Amino acid sequence: MRNHEPVCVVHPGREPLSLGGVEQHVRVVYAEPSLPLLSPPRFECHPVILLGHASGGPIVLRFALEHPGSVAGLVLYSPAADEEDLSALNLPTLIVTGAHDAVCSPSRAARLHGRIRGSALLVLPGSGSKAHLSQPVPFTGAVSEFIELVTDAT
Repeated sequence: MRNHEPVCVVHPGREPLSLGGVEQHVRVVYAEPSLPLLSPPRFECHPVILLGHASGGPIVLRFALEHPGSVAGLVLYSPAADEEDLSALNLPTLIVTGAHDAVCSPSRAARLHGRIRGSALLVLPGSGSKAHLSQPVPFTGAVSEFIELVTDAT
């Protein structure tokens, strides 16, 4: 994994989303979901990997659709994704949800997975919408592996 690849996290909580081991290998930039999303010049290098948690999911999806050359991949974590047209999206995408997720149920995540070409779906058993807290090892492992695959491919 390259040390200079930025990962932008759009997370609705007041506390930063701890990504454990991921933060050792990438520069994580947090953005408030209530602000207009990041413009591409915010990043020193392109393309970036965007992680959208809960209400950050639709924001990173919209950004990826509007700035396709600026995004290398997406991690949609318990995304509160809306029903916009995603047929134009052709990016490596990891969708992560918990088996008991109230924000993004496994069936909703599976529908989203079916609408994003080439996406991967991970449902963490015994977890809700905060798998980074309830199951940090499998969550961080899956996100780290995805980031490594995307950064090695670029």
